[in-house]
Amino acid sequence: MLKEVYFQIVEGFYGLLTDLNSKTEMKLFLNDFFTKTEKVMLAKRLAIALMVMKGYDTKIVVEILRVSSATVYHTKDWLETGKSGLKIGLKND
Repeated sequence: MLKEVYFQIVEGFYGLLTDLNSKTEMKLFLNDFFTKTEKVMLAKRLAIALMVMKGYDTKIVVEILRVSSATVYHTKDWLETGKSGLKIGLKND
């Protein structure tokens, strides 16, 4: 995919998300847009990040969320190498 086309698609998606005016609108959109499996995957990704930020041991995260240790280590790497957007999203939890 051309870089310019990719940029336009991504920017359009960001614009759509920021145009949603309430939690209700966001829930309606996300429930229509993502499959149940995709929502679970995204929720687990956020839960992993939150648990890592709170200092949970990798083994505990793996057992509780039923994810691979590689996924937990990948998330730890995101948090340690400047993935600030993830930190911003979870800062109030």
